[in-house]
Amino acid sequence: MAEPYEPREDSLLLRRIVESISAEAALEIGCGVGFVLEALANRCRWVVGTDINMDALVRAKNRLRGKGLVNSELVCCSSAEAFKANSFDLVIFNPPYLPSERIEDLAVDGGEGGVEVTLNWLKECARVVKPSGKVVLISSSLASQELLIRGATRLGFKIKLIASQPLFFEELYAYELTLG
Repeated sequence: MAEPYEPREDSLLLRRIVESISAEAALEIGCGVGFVLEALANRCRWVVGTDINMDALVRAKNRLRGKGLVNSELVCCSSAEAFKANSFDLVIFNPPYLPSERIEDLAVDGGEGGVEVTLNWLKECARVVKPSGKVVLISSSLASQELLIRGATRLGFKIKLIASQPLFFEELYAYELTLG
């Protein structure tokens, strides 16, 4: 298995956003080493992080326990398939979003348009987020924003850009999605 995804500019953007959000029950899909999950655990009553990389989950557990954050669970799964419908007030994720013909590096390859993994995760979000809840995700100008917005709308989400961050090689986008 590949090395866990280490926090980068996209992780920093998501963490800044999370630091102004609170919820009863929150989920981070693809929590990696727990960098954003830590901020989420500081703001929410109960948090769950998922990842397919067991090494990342061990590091996330150590990070959270080292900070005295015991209001969390970690689950090894690829998205949110392990959870019941309407379980979370908030779901966040920083998906792999680089356009790629084949998904070889699970940490960065997002599919042909760069949004296929994101849309698969959004299908699960539509199921596990409460009707009054929200989803926050990161995307990139390297990925097809048109496909993302069209796909999210087809899944029943309203999507709104809440932040962006220009970098020298791309622009990062943060979206908030709500059902209805």
